[in-house]
Amino acid sequence: MRRSPVAGISGSIRAVCLSKADLTAAERHGKRLDVTSKARAISKDPPVTSTGLDLWKLYCKHVQDAFVPKCKTVAKHVIIQFPKDLVDGENPQHMLHHARRIVETIFGEQSIFADRIDRDEQGRHIVDIFVAPKYIKKTKKTSRLAVSVTVHEEALAEKHNRSNSSRGRGQAMQDAIFAYFRDEMKLPGVQRGDPKANPGPDWKSAEELRKEELESMKAEAEEGIRKVAEQEKSLQQLVEQAAAERDAAALERKKAQRDRDQAEREKAFAEQLRYEADRLKQEAERARISIELERQSAEEALRQKTSEIERRQADLKTLFGVASEELRKAAADSEAARRNRVASEAAINEARASISTVQAERASFEQERKWHYAQLSLLARAADDRNGLELREGSDGVRMDRSRMSDDEKAAFASPLPSAIVTMARALAKALERVRQALADLASKEKKLDEERVKVEERKRQLAAEREQHDAAVQQHTAAIADLKRRMDYCAAKERQLEEAIDEFGRSLESARARQAKVQAAEKTQTEWLEAVRLINPALGQASLNIEGKVIISAALAKTLPPSVASTLKQRAPDWVIGFVNQGQLLAGLKKQAAADLAESEKRAEAIAADRRQLEQSRSILDDVVAGRCVATMDGDNLCFSYRDKGQPPRVLRFSRSKLEPTMVHLLEHHVRIATVAAEVSSLQAELKAERETLAKEHPERALDLQRDQERTAQRVARVISPPPEWGQSHGR
Repeated sequence: MRRSPVAGISGSIRAVCLSKADLTAAERHGKRLDVTSKARAISKDPPVTSTGLDLWKLYCKHVQDAFVPKCKTVAKHVIIQFPKDLVDGENPQHMLHHARRIVETIFGEQSIFADRIDRDEQGRHIVDIFVAPKYIKKTKKTSRLAVSVTVHEEALAEKHNRSNSSRGRGQAMQDAIFAYFRDEMKLPGVQRGDPKANPGPDWKSAEELRKEELESMKAEAEEGIRKVAEQEKSLQQLVEQAAAERDAAALERKKAQRDRDQAEREKAFAEQLRYEADRLKQEAERARISIELERQSAEEALRQKTSEIERRQADLKTLFGVASEELRKAAADSEAARRNRVASEAAINEARASISTVQAERASFEQERKWHYAQLSLLARAADDRNGLELREGSDGVRMDRSRMSDDEKAAFASPLPSAIVTMARALAKALERVRQALADLASKEKKLDEERVKVEERKRQLAAEREQHDAAVQQHTAAIADLKRRMDYCAAKERQLEEAIDEFGRSLESARARQAKVQAAEKTQTEWLEAVRLINPALGQASLNIEGKVIISAALAKTLPPSVASTLKQRAPDWVIGFVNQGQLLAGLKKQAAADLAESEKRAEAIAADRRQLEQSRSILDDVVAGRCVATMDGDNLCFSYRDKGQPPRVLRFSRSKLEPTMVHLLEHHVRIATVAAEVSSLQAELKAERETLAKEHPERALDLQRDQERTAQRVARVISPPPEWGQSHGR
């Protein structure tokens, strides 16, 4: 791959949209719980993070005070790569700080909810930031905090004069990160990354690159097989040429025989016949040398073919290792799916525990309501002093005479009093104290009035003697009457205040009764919603919430519910029900994902098992062919294998090429071709042996040399056409 001119001195930024499932997968990847992350890890170094790795919890906490629109994308995964030649990759804190600043300049200061730098992978300059950007959403009537994954990118595109499209927003982010490298970090020689030549994503994962590498290796293997086929074709041509030269040599031998017969018949031409015989011998020798050279070429081609087959064996071993690794990965995926199922069951148990807690709180609230009602009744009876309870203020509340109380009233008075009832009791005690004081003052005044009356009578008896004193006494009496009138007016005012206090107490009592009714209504609502949740709990994953906060269920499920529950579901759900439904949807999504992962794992395991069975069958047949236990022939698109057991009639197995492993099919075809070539070479060897025996008879002095040549030829042919000793035992493993 051609290296970019700005490689190492330019950075990059990429924002990937995440759904809820994607966010969960990203969390598993960060915690090294999935197969991909484990395959990429080259060390055990922990990640560097300032927030933690629990992405879902961090996201929920981040958006709890904001409005979240209903859409598939809930967050974005921002991937920042720093220039490798300008930034120290062994300083993760420095990169994490600047990566957060870059993201905040693009998406705002209230956008980041998680960050991470992986230190166990080969790349050392990549920072992962997870954002859910917030902004103030304004309408004609409202203004509230909301989450949006596009608002800030659109503003950035407008700022950098880019089009409001996916490509334009990506270019704007590249402009922004380049400006930050240049102006804020002041990296010397930093350059902006080259623009993409074609639209669409140009980033590829390590798995995709590995897949391309395997496809390239497969293409190279196919090209090697094609070249081997061409070499076999060339070898066949050489064999045919050797056969033609062999025929020519046979014709020459026949001609030499005719010449020898002619020499016997014509003794007069003996010298000429000997000369002709020598010439023919020289030509035969040249033909033999030519055949030997051609045979050596064939031997070299056979050696190359053998090397190619050995290399194919190594490739088959590698492919088998890859298949074993895929099987191990499938087992790991199945184990991860099992753990997800266990986590889902734990979430269900936690929801059931929450329902039990709510029921316990309701029972506690009912008991507390009964105590409060008994306390208010006791306070109402204490408001009348004729009942003898003597309600008075105390240092820590109010005091009453316990001897005038019933057992239930004593228990209610001994239980803790709420602050509202204590305040009401204090006010009532103060009012009663004022009434008692006013009555005491009135009694005292009446006593004084009686004394004054006695004095008046005494003075009346003295009027006859002292008229002047009588007038004075009358005036004094008039003044006393006026004072008494003022005092009686004061008592009347006090009585009115007491009546107002009693009225206030009555209103407080009515308010308490209204609150009690409201609490009872809330309790009834909670009971109805508890019953509704209990009935729809088995199908909670199919329930949803509309924009008004109402629970939406399927028509089939609605028909099975009682009318009271159906009426309850038409109302806006309480916050705890909304949270319960959201958790149910999340749990259903996790179950569905776990089921899909399990099905995919089983499907992958079945495919690997099928490939393994096909490979084992093909390998077994190839071992039988190489070991000589059967003979392979080709019949169109079929391969035929003939087995001959001792004492048994021959049996023939026929397989279609599609039912055997492709590489094994190629090896079998090559083996058949090599066997054919070996048969032809053996035939040529036999004919050459016969020719050498004939020459040895004609020239006894060369018999020993010809025999040695024949032995060397037989050894070379045996080395070329004989299969390796391990082929019949572990070929293809």
